[in-house]
Formats: sequence, structure tokens, C-alpha cells
Amino acid sequence: MGCYTPSPLLDGLPFDVLERICDYLPYCDGRRQSLFSFSLVSKRCCASTTRQRFARMTITTRTREQFQSDVARWSAILSLRQSMGYVRRVTVIGYNPLFPDEAYDYARGQEEERCELDGDQQVDDESGWGHPPDRFFYPPAEPFHWVRPYGTQARDNRDQQDDLWHTFVQLLKSLHGLVDFIFASAEQLPRGILAALHHRHPQSRLHMPVFDLRSLRYVKESPRQIDDDDWALATSPCLYSLVAQHSGYFPGLYGQDFRQAGHAIASVVLIRLY
Repeated sequence: MGCYTPSPLLDGLPFDVLERICDYLPYCDGRRQSLFSFSLVSKRCCASTTRQRFARMTITTRTREQFQSDVARWSAILSLRQSMGYVRRVTVIGYNPLFPDEAYDYARGQEEERCELDGDQQVDDESGWGHPPDRFFYPPAEPFHWVRPYGTQARDNRDQQDDLWHTFVQLLKSLHGLVDFIFASAEQLPRGILAALHHRHPQSRLHMPVFDLRSLRYVKESPRQIDDDDWALATSPCLYSLVAQHSGYFPGLYGQDFRQAGHAIASVVLIRLY
């Protein structure tokens, strides 16, 4: 068979018309296969898909090395192609790769594989967020079943977390076209990410399909105040949608009470409790 030759009518269209066609292609299928197929038609068609091909960035955290490698790869790709301004949606999936406590290591061995599978199937921004693709606020059909029940991180752990996410935060700050940030992780939102959204992307929308205020997890007989980091998240002007588990108290066990933060999160546009 001979090589496919693109239609001169298609390849001869004005470039802005080709870009407009590409704006509609992601609506054809959840994984944007139509868009990527169109990019293979010709060099000109490929160039016209750039804006849409780099509109979404997804990073899955599993290990520290893999996380840092992914951030470096995205930084190199976007810088090389001068595509920083095209990224409109950033999604973080998975667990924070910094957890020194043995209890989490044990639970991780029991549950992480299942939760990561749920995340890949349900939270992936190419397939699990509904159609058309701008309806990203659809929560996963099955939210993560397991949330680390040990309350908030110790202060020194949060400082280490800030160091770990520093490179990603710098990349996030450079995405001057950012519209939506989705933190699809059962871990605490790093402070640096929230600060970057507030200072560099104040009009952006923060979506948390696994929303949790850990300082409000306590035994009924020993209530405590919401901590500063949880309060900053609950009162964030960027917080746009969330999915949260609201559990009652059981004898000898802890529960979670969102009443302290109820007024703060009342301005969130989309809320789902389960």
C-alpha cells in the first residue's frame, strides 16, 4: 500500500481554522484519540494540535524518584516547545511519596494497589471525568476507599513535603494559562501548591475529589481545633469543588466533624458528601 497523502483541501485550510477544528476534537472521545490521530495527518495538522495536546498535564505520584522524573520530563517538554502557556488543567493522582511512619507503610501494602487502580480508572483526567472534557468536576464514581487515619502530618514532615514538592511548585507557577488544578490524592495538599495557586493563579479553580481535613479527625471525647493548614484550604478562594467523606462517631473510634469548617466551605460551588 502506498503512503497516505493528506487531503490538499484539509492541509490548505487557514491555520486558525485548523486550530478551531482541534478545539472540538477532544469532545469526540474521552482519551482524545481523535486529536492525536489528527496530529499525524501532516506537519501542519500536528502544529495546529499543539494548543490542545498540551492543555492537560497529569502527574501520578508513586515513588519519590518517579515523581521527580515526571516533573523534570514535563518541564523539559513544555520548555522545549514553549508550551507553558497552553497548559490549562493540571491533575495530580496518587499518594504523596514521603511517608516515614511504619503504620502507613503497612496500610500501603494492603490497600495502595487497589486505590491506585481506582485512581487510574476513575480519576484519570482523560477518561474518568465525564464528557464533554470540560466537565472535569464530575467526581470519581468510587472515591478512594482508604484515607490515612492518623490525623495531620507532623510539622517536620510537612517541611519535608514542601522540599519534595518544590520543583513541581516552580513548574506550576510557570503555567500562566492554568485554569483548573485537580488534586486527586488521599494525602494532604502540599502548602506550596496552595500558596502558588493563591499568588500566581488567583483565578484558578481547585478541585479535590478526595477532600479531607485531617485535624478534624478525632475521638469524640477529645475534640480539637482545626489547624492552620486545614483552615487555609477550607477558606481558599480557589477551592471550587470537593468530594468528602463525612463519618459519624462510633464508640472507641474517631469520627470527622466538618462543622468547624462548614461556613468556610459553604462558598464551594460543587460539594458531594458520602
